[in-house]
Amino acid sequence: MLPLFGYGSVGYEIAKRLKVFNVKINIVDLKLKKDEYVDQCYLIKDLDTAIRESNIIILTVPLTKKTEGLMSKNRLLLMKENSILVNIARGKIIREKDLVEVLKDYPQKKLGVVLDVFENEPLDKESELWDFDNVILTPHNSFVGENNNERLFKVIIENIAKEQKK
Repeated sequence: MLPLFGYGSVGYEIAKRLKVFNVKINIVDLKLKKDEYVDQCYLIKDLDTAIRESNIIILTVPLTKKTEGLMSKNRLLLMKENSILVNIARGKIIREKDLVEVLKDYPQKKLGVVLDVFENEPLDKESELWDFDNVILTPHNSFVGENNNERLFKVIIENIAKEQKK
């Protein structure tokens, strides 16, 4: 089972691409959602159940007060042995200190981790995350793709508008 934590535009696009491989797609979201790509939807209150049942977890949720630190030590320890955690959302969704602790102190979990984002970017050269064989670190480059210039321009305009409101 592959749950997507968050089913906005990014989660939807991931589900659409994985469904062609007959992947069972479960989502965790604030509201019950169903479409041709979703097999099951968990509400956020059932997050721990979804974690316990998952082989791969892909984080696509926005960073909010409620999602900051969502993947804490307790939740990381709920993950199955040999499961995989992928964070393409925001770095602060995972408490990196807790992740390092779980990777070091619970090697029997054999967690695989893929991080495209970090609490502080770029990831500090001294971070212990660089030292684990079961952790893949990638540069946060989600802007690579079609319509890059249009998306980048939109982000720049939104950022300028936010600054002008301050």
